[in-house]
Amino acid sequence: MGEAPAIPPADQYTWFSPGRNRIVTTSTAEAPVTPGVNDWTLIGQPETRRD
Repeated sequence: MGEAPAIPPADQYTWFSPGRNRIVTTSTAEAPVTPGVNDWTLIGQPETRRD
């Protein structure tokens, strides 16, 4: 069996590039700047806290 996918920290944004089949995380809501990749799709973001 394959390894379980890593779960990013709760304060990270998760981005997916279908053209490169890559997933990366960032600490801001801005799409990653990666040469040759311009199709980032936001697939996860930190949950807002409701106190």
